[in-house]
Amino acid sequence: MIKKILIFISLISVDVSAMQWCKNGYFSDFSTFLALIVSGASQTSKKKFPNNGICWLELLPPEIQDHIASYLVFSDRETDQEFIKRTLGITLIQVCGVSTRYKYLNSIIKIKRSGLFFALSIIHKKTRKERSICSYFCSSEFAPRRISDSLVACSPDCSKVIYSPDADRELPQKLHLFDIYKNTQSKYYFGNRDDRKIRYVNNAISSDGKILTSLLHGFGDSSPFPARNSGLHISDISDVTKNILELSDEEIAKCKLITINNPNIVTFNKQGTKVIVRSNYEYEIFDLCDEAEHNQKSRKTLADYFRQRGICKNLLCRTESEDNL
Repeated sequence: MIKKILIFISLISVDVSAMQWCKNGYFSDFSTFLALIVSGASQTSKKKFPNNGICWLELLPPEIQDHIASYLVFSDRETDQEFIKRTLGITLIQVCGVSTRYKYLNSIIKIKRSGLFFALSIIHKKTRKERSICSYFCSSEFAPRRISDSLVACSPDCSKVIYSPDADRELPQKLHLFDIYKNTQSKYYFGNRDDRKIRYVNNAISSDGKILTSLLHGFGDSSPFPARNSGLHISDISDVTKNILELSDEEIAKCKLITINNPNIVTFNKQGTKVIVRSNYEYEIFDLCDEAEHNQKSRKTLADYFRQRGICKNLLCRTESEDNL
């Protein structure tokens, strides 16, 4: 039995992030996780384990498998608690006139000036490798007038980067979307009435690249937002005509009103069912779908975790066969 427990622990520890669970607070004590494994293994202690190559995890009851999965860190789904904790670490760092960068849990996105060019890149925190995304000549329409005005953000899975050169209240907003894995890019433009005073505070893109959110702040007597003058605009950009996103009166009316003070960060959860808006001390979460759809996309299973990691093929084969019944 001890040998089987050690095998399972070593299997999970292949993922380096597993050793960070306690450190990041996903459970309060690593002994909790060990107790969980022991309790799961004890459910099958009276059974004779086959020695024909079948993974012993197949013999764990489904409810034990799901309970184990609830403690694991998935690449495409997360609980609300994990979502809140992950986004707490998003910070903006600006070096006056030189660079703007956003620090995320696993990556850093930055726009830096070098001579007559502005370079956009992404840095993987663990490997410290920097990957160039794009560069703009100083006369390009996507070169910022002031680097401190540029907005940069990445999707939760770091596969998409969205960049805007100027959060300028007088100019139409320009957005440049990059798909890092597919090596593709798209440009979008926001239209806005001259008499409507709106400043773009930040943008966010979902992991599938289909949903764009913009954090807007109104100012002056012509602000379209009451109370604290902030709103969240949500766009489906998967079928935008001519890449023009008009901020019509109808679109402004659809904006979700933000109640926290001075919001400056917006981002999606991993499964794309919720958006969080943050200030330095507060946060507010907005639902993008009904509860049933959110729960279906958020469910964690051990088979899905192993499928993402490419391990335990026997368990995967069995669960896929059951799904096809």
